[in-house]
Amino acid sequence: HHHQPQQQQQEGFSPQGLAITGWAVAKLQSPASEAWWKCYMAAAAAAMPDMQPQHLSNCIWALATAQQTPDYNWMNGFFSASAKYLQHSDGCSHNNGPNRVQQGRSKHGGDLRFSPQGLANTLWALAVLQQQPPQLWQQQQWG
Repeated sequence: HHHQPQQQQQEGFSPQGLAITGWAVAKLQSPASEAWWKCYMAAAAAAMPDMQPQHLSNCIWALATAQQTPDYNWMNGFFSASAKYLQHSDGCSHNNGPNRVQQGRSKHGGDLRFSPQGLANTLWALAVLQQQPPQLWQQQQWG
């Protein structure tokens, strides 16, 4: 019985489901095993390109809260997936300019930038995990 990779993706958690599961396990201080977290990180890494800012924030927060440090490749994937949501974070939630509607939501209905809370949680998690964002990530956020 042969499964296509896409079918396996549909049978597993959605990006949102993965993010919420990691968040819940960390929030409840569940005694998840190292093996569970390794599987979680592998699944999250595969789903990262499809994750919205809130999902990415929840994933990194969960890892930091559970004191699970991702490897270099996982962090590179995280920074790559999240960078596209930083360039729209101008820090002005009251921005009602002509580009507000276009930039506020994606065609799939998801947010195109981190919320202030999501960004704060992400930066807290990076500090806890002692992960320095790459220069490009910093430039898109603060530049």
